Amino acid sequence: MATKTVYRQVTFFFFCALAPQLFAVEYYPAGSTLNRSALEFNLKAGLFSTEANVDYQGKKTDLQPDEKFSQTDYLAVLRYGQSSQLEWRGGFRYRQNSSVDVIGVNQLPADSAGPESLFAGIKYSFPKSLHWRSALDAQFRKTLYSNQVYEPTQTPPNDDIVLGDDGMEMKLGGALTYQFAKPYFFNGSLYYVLPPNDLSHEVDFDLDFTAAFESWWFYVGTRGNYSMNNDAYTKNEEQKPRMSVGATALYNSINRETLAAFGGIA
Repeated sequence: MATKTVYRQVTFFFFCALAPQLFAVEYYPAGSTLNRSALEFNLKAGLFSTEANVDYQGKKTDLQPDEKFSQTDYLAVLRYGQSSQLEWRGGFRYRQNSSVDVIGVNQLPADSAGPESLFAGIKYSFPKSLHWRSALDAQFRKTLYSNQVYEPTQTPPNDDIVLGDDGMEMKLGGALTYQFAKPYFFNGSLYYVLPPNDLSHEVDFDLDFTAAFESWWFYVGTRGNYSMNNDAYTKNEEQKPRMSVGATALYNSINRETLAAFGGIA
Protein backbone atom coordinates (compact mmCIF):
# COMPACT_ATOMS: atom_id res chain seq x y z
CA MET A 1 0.00 0.00 0.00
CA ALA A 2 1.30 3.40 -0.92
CA THR A 3 1.94 5.68 2.01
CA LYS A 4 3.04 8.90 0.40
CA THR A 5 1.44 11.04 -2.26
CA VAL A 6 3.12 13.60 -4.50
CA TYR A 7 0.73 16.11 -6.00
CA ARG A 8 0.28 19.55 -7.51
CA GLN A 9 -1.99 22.15 -5.94
CA VAL A 10 -3.40 25.38 -7.34
CA THR A 11 -5.63 27.86 -5.58
CA PHE A 12 -7.80 29.29 -8.31
CA PHE A 13 -9.93 31.91 -6.63
CA PHE A 14 -10.18 33.79 -3.39
CA PHE A 15 -12.66 36.43 -2.27
CA CYS A 16 -12.63 38.32 1.00
CA ALA A 17 -15.11 40.72 2.57
CA LEU A 18 -14.15 42.51 5.77
CA ALA A 19 -16.22 44.55 8.22
CA PRO A 20 -16.41 47.32 9.32
CA GLN A 21 -15.11 48.31 5.86
CA LEU A 22 -17.46 46.03 3.97
CA PHE A 23 -15.95 44.43 0.85
CA ALA A 24 -12.52 45.88 1.65
CA VAL A 25 -9.60 43.55 1.06
CA GLU A 26 -7.02 43.40 3.82
CA TYR A 27 -4.16 40.99 4.34
CA TYR A 28 -3.61 39.34 7.72
CA PRO A 29 -0.40 37.28 7.88
CA ALA A 30 -0.40 33.82 9.44
CA GLY A 31 1.17 35.00 12.71
CA SER A 32 -1.53 37.61 13.37
CA THR A 33 -5.22 37.78 14.29
CA LEU A 34 -8.05 40.02 13.13
CA ASN A 35 -8.55 43.46 14.65
CA ARG A 36 -10.98 43.84 17.54
CA SER A 37 -14.64 43.41 16.41
CA ALA A 38 -13.56 42.74 12.81
CA LEU A 39 -15.59 40.21 10.86
CA GLU A 40 -14.19 38.45 7.81
CA PHE A 41 -15.88 36.10 5.38
CA ASN A 42 -13.91 34.45 2.61
CA LEU A 43 -14.46 31.86 -0.08
CA LYS A 44 -11.60 29.80 -1.39
CA ALA A 45 -11.24 27.00 -3.89
CA GLY A 46 -8.29 24.71 -4.48
CA LEU A 47 -7.47 21.94 -6.92
CA PHE A 48 -4.81 19.30 -6.67
CA SER A 49 -4.00 16.19 -8.65
CA THR A 50 -1.95 13.14 -7.74
CA GLU A 51 1.31 12.80 -9.66
CA ALA A 52 2.81 9.71 -8.01
CA ASN A 53 2.65 7.46 -4.96
CA VAL A 54 5.55 6.31 -2.80
CA ASP A 55 5.23 3.08 -0.82
CA TYR A 56 6.54 2.33 2.69
CA GLN A 57 9.84 1.10 1.21
CA GLY A 58 10.41 4.41 -0.54
CA LYS A 59 9.60 3.15 -4.04
CA LYS A 60 7.97 5.80 -6.22
CA THR A 61 5.25 4.76 -8.66
CA ASP A 62 4.04 7.28 -11.22
CA LEU A 63 0.44 7.10 -12.35
CA GLN A 64 -0.08 5.35 -15.66
CA PRO A 65 -0.75 7.62 -18.69
CA ASP A 66 -4.52 7.07 -18.52
CA GLU A 67 -4.75 7.16 -14.72
CA LYS A 68 -5.68 10.32 -12.86
CA PHE A 69 -6.97 11.60 -9.57
CA SER A 70 -8.07 15.12 -8.74
CA GLN A 71 -9.65 16.70 -5.69
CA THR A 72 -11.38 20.09 -5.71
CA ASP A 73 -12.23 21.79 -2.44
CA TYR A 74 -14.50 24.79 -1.89
CA LEU A 75 -14.17 26.46 1.51
CA ALA A 76 -16.32 29.09 3.21
CA VAL A 77 -14.75 30.55 6.36
CA LEU A 78 -16.10 33.12 8.82
CA ARG A 79 -13.64 34.79 11.24
CA TYR A 80 -14.36 37.14 14.13
CA GLY A 81 -11.89 39.22 16.13
CA GLN A 82 -13.00 39.12 19.75
CA SER A 83 -10.03 41.30 20.69
CA SER A 84 -6.85 42.49 19.03
CA GLN A 85 -5.18 39.20 20.04
CA LEU A 86 -8.01 36.63 20.00
CA GLU A 87 -10.12 35.44 17.08
CA TRP A 88 -12.66 32.70 16.41
CA ARG A 89 -13.48 31.00 13.15
CA GLY A 90 -15.89 28.50 11.70
CA GLY A 91 -16.27 27.04 8.27
CA PHE A 92 -17.65 24.56 5.78
CA ARG A 93 -15.98 22.53 3.05
CA TYR A 94 -17.54 21.08 -0.10
CA ARG A 95 -15.51 18.55 -2.12
CA GLN A 96 -15.46 16.98 -5.58
CA ASN A 97 -13.28 13.95 -6.36
CA SER A 98 -12.62 12.47 -9.79
CA SER A 99 -10.58 9.36 -10.50
CA VAL A 100 -9.68 7.06 -13.36
CA ASP A 101 -8.02 3.83 -12.25
CA VAL A 102 -6.44 1.45 -14.74
CA ILE A 103 -6.51 -2.29 -14.09
CA GLY A 104 -5.14 -4.32 -16.96
CA VAL A 105 -6.63 -2.83 -20.11
CA ASN A 106 -9.70 -1.47 -18.37
CA GLN A 107 -10.20 2.17 -17.37
CA LEU A 108 -12.36 2.49 -14.25
CA PRO A 109 -13.76 6.00 -13.71
CA ALA A 110 -15.23 7.07 -10.39
CA ASP A 111 -16.60 10.39 -9.14
CA SER A 112 -18.05 11.75 -5.93
CA ALA A 113 -19.18 15.14 -4.65
CA GLY A 114 -20.89 16.56 -1.59
CA PRO A 115 -20.58 18.42 1.73
CA GLU A 116 -17.28 17.29 3.25
CA SER A 117 -16.88 18.79 6.74
CA LEU A 118 -17.56 21.52 9.28
CA PHE A 119 -14.78 23.04 11.37
CA ALA A 120 -14.23 25.54 14.17
CA GLY A 121 -11.06 27.09 15.55
CA ILE A 122 -9.53 29.64 17.90
CA LYS A 123 -6.34 31.68 17.46
CA TYR A 124 -4.33 33.77 19.92
CA SER A 125 -1.61 36.14 18.74
CA PHE A 126 1.24 37.51 20.82
CA PRO A 127 2.17 41.21 20.82
CA LYS A 128 4.02 41.91 17.59
CA SER A 129 7.54 43.25 17.33
CA LEU A 130 9.02 45.33 14.50
CA HIS A 131 9.27 42.45 12.02
CA TRP A 132 7.93 39.35 13.80
CA ARG A 133 4.40 38.13 14.52
CA SER A 134 3.44 34.84 16.17
CA ALA A 135 0.26 33.04 17.20
CA LEU A 136 -1.07 29.84 18.75
CA ASP A 137 -3.90 28.05 16.98
CA ALA A 138 -6.30 25.14 17.55
CA GLN A 139 -8.96 23.63 15.29
CA PHE A 140 -11.60 20.90 15.43
CA ARG A 141 -13.11 19.41 12.26
CA LYS A 142 -15.89 16.81 11.74
CA THR A 143 -16.75 15.18 8.43
CA LEU A 144 -20.36 15.12 7.23
CA TYR A 145 -20.26 11.58 5.87
CA SER A 146 -19.30 8.04 6.87
CA ASN A 147 -17.36 5.75 4.54
CA GLN A 148 -18.26 2.19 3.68
CA VAL A 149 -15.52 -0.11 5.02
CA TYR A 150 -14.68 -3.49 3.49
CA GLU A 151 -12.80 -6.47 4.82
CA PRO A 152 -9.22 -6.97 3.50
CA THR A 153 -10.45 -9.92 1.44
CA GLN A 154 -13.24 -7.89 -0.19
CA THR A 155 -12.95 -5.75 -3.31
CA PRO A 156 -14.52 -2.27 -3.03
CA PRO A 157 -16.69 -1.18 -5.99
CA ASN A 158 -14.82 0.43 -8.87
CA ASP A 159 -17.50 3.02 -9.69
CA ASP A 160 -17.43 4.64 -6.26
CA ILE A 161 -14.86 6.78 -4.46
CA VAL A 162 -14.84 8.21 -0.95
CA LEU A 163 -14.82 11.97 -0.31
CA GLY A 164 -11.96 11.62 2.17
CA ASP A 165 -11.06 10.08 5.51
CA ASP A 166 -14.15 10.24 7.70
CA GLY A 167 -14.37 11.13 11.38
CA MET A 168 -13.03 13.83 13.69
CA GLU A 169 -9.78 15.76 13.34
CA MET A 170 -8.04 17.88 15.97
CA LYS A 171 -4.98 20.04 15.41
CA LEU A 172 -2.90 22.24 17.69
CA GLY A 173 0.02 24.41 16.68
CA GLY A 174 1.08 27.88 15.76
CA ALA A 175 2.25 30.28 13.10
CA LEU A 176 5.18 32.66 12.68
CA THR A 177 5.48 35.61 10.28
CA TYR A 178 8.50 37.69 9.32
CA GLN A 179 7.86 40.94 7.45
CA PHE A 180 10.77 41.88 5.18
CA ALA A 181 9.37 45.22 4.09
CA LYS A 182 5.90 46.75 3.91
CA PRO A 183 4.44 44.43 1.24
CA TYR A 184 6.55 41.27 1.70
CA PHE A 185 5.92 38.51 4.24
CA PHE A 186 7.32 35.06 4.99
CA ASN A 187 4.82 32.81 6.81
CA GLY A 188 5.33 29.45 8.45
CA SER A 189 2.97 27.25 10.44
CA LEU A 190 3.34 23.94 12.27
CA TYR A 191 0.57 21.75 13.73
CA TYR A 192 0.35 18.46 15.58
CA VAL A 193 -2.66 16.66 14.11
CA LEU A 194 -4.90 13.84 15.26
CA PRO A 195 -6.44 12.92 11.88
CA PRO A 196 -9.75 11.13 11.24
CA ASN A 197 -10.23 7.48 10.29
CA ASP A 198 -7.80 6.27 13.02
CA LEU A 199 -4.83 7.31 10.90
CA SER A 200 -1.36 7.90 12.29
CA HIS A 201 -0.73 11.15 14.14
CA GLU A 202 0.89 13.75 11.89
CA VAL A 203 2.80 17.01 11.87
CA ASP A 204 1.45 19.45 9.28
CA PHE A 205 3.63 22.26 7.91
CA ASP A 206 3.05 25.23 5.64
CA LEU A 207 5.58 27.74 4.29
CA ASP A 208 4.79 30.63 1.96
CA PHE A 209 6.06 33.92 0.62
CA THR A 210 3.39 36.59 0.16
CA ALA A 211 3.51 39.97 -1.54
CA ALA A 212 0.55 41.93 -0.12
CA PHE A 213 -0.24 45.13 -1.99
CA GLU A 214 -2.96 47.65 -1.16
CA SER A 215 -5.92 45.88 -2.72
CA TRP A 216 -4.58 42.48 -3.80
CA TRP A 217 -1.77 40.03 -3.08
CA PHE A 218 -0.21 36.86 -4.39
CA TYR A 219 1.53 33.99 -2.66
CA VAL A 220 3.60 30.89 -3.41
CA GLY A 221 4.72 28.18 -1.06
CA THR A 222 4.79 24.55 -0.06
CA ARG A 223 2.75 22.51 2.36
CA GLY A 224 2.52 18.93 3.48
CA ASN A 225 2.63 16.61 6.44
CA TYR A 226 5.06 14.28 8.21
CA SER A 227 3.74 11.04 9.67
CA MET A 228 4.54 9.97 13.24
CA ASN A 229 4.39 6.37 11.92
CA ASN A 230 2.06 5.06 14.62
CA ASP A 231 -0.68 3.64 12.39
CA ALA A 232 -2.13 0.48 13.94
CA TYR A 233 -1.43 -1.42 10.71
CA THR A 234 2.17 -0.29 10.22
CA LYS A 235 3.52 -3.85 10.52
CA ASN A 236 0.35 -5.60 9.41
CA GLU A 237 -0.52 -3.85 6.16
CA GLU A 238 -2.48 -6.68 4.60
CA GLN A 239 -5.06 -6.61 7.44
CA LYS A 240 -6.04 -2.95 7.04
CA PRO A 241 -9.74 -2.53 6.10
CA ARG A 242 -10.30 -1.31 2.56
CA MET A 243 -12.20 1.62 1.03
CA SER A 244 -12.96 2.87 -2.46
CA VAL A 245 -10.09 5.32 -2.93
CA GLY A 246 -9.54 5.35 -6.70
CA ALA A 247 -6.14 6.10 -8.26
CA THR A 248 -4.57 7.69 -5.19
CA ALA A 249 -3.04 6.76 -1.83
CA LEU A 250 -4.27 9.98 -0.23
CA TYR A 251 -7.11 8.23 1.64
CA ASN A 252 -7.11 5.25 4.00
CA SER A 253 -3.34 4.97 3.73
CA ILE A 254 -0.74 3.84 6.24
CA ASN A 255 1.49 6.55 7.75
CA ARG A 256 0.55 8.91 4.94
CA GLU A 257 2.79 11.80 3.95
CA THR A 258 2.07 14.53 1.42
CA LEU A 259 4.02 17.34 -0.17
CA ALA A 260 2.72 20.05 -2.53
CA ALA A 261 3.72 23.34 -4.06
CA PHE A 262 0.93 25.90 -4.27
CA GLY A 263 0.20 29.42 -5.39
CA GLY A 264 -2.67 31.86 -5.50
CA ILE A 265 -3.93 35.40 -6.05
CA ALA A 266 -6.30 37.27 -3.74
